[in-house]
Amino acid sequence: MVVLPVTGDTAEARLESVGLYVGWSDQKLMVEDVGINGSLETLGVSIEDPTEVLGVEIPQPRPSKWLFSLPGLVILALVAAVQLKRKRRESPQISSLDG
Repeated sequence: MVVLPVTGDTAEARLESVGLYVGWSDQKLMVEDVGINGSLETLGVSIEDPTEVLGVEIPQPRPSKWLFSLPGLVILALVAAVQLKRKRRESPQISSLDG
């Protein structure tokens, strides 16, 4: 698996911008050539045997990991509030000893 930054408007232009030339053969997308001085060649990728393109993965933006800590903090605060209320209710009342 190779991850490369690509630019261009069409899929062909994006692939060619990194030096990858593809074509269809028997209803399969095959790598035809690796361009000279392309990003793939600088990584040491060479295409000697026919190579099929099995898929393309596009990274998706992820929400911040801190977003998931907020519900945890809310739950922690709720549990603490319930426990404090319970502790006050169960503790014996100290009455004055004016006897």
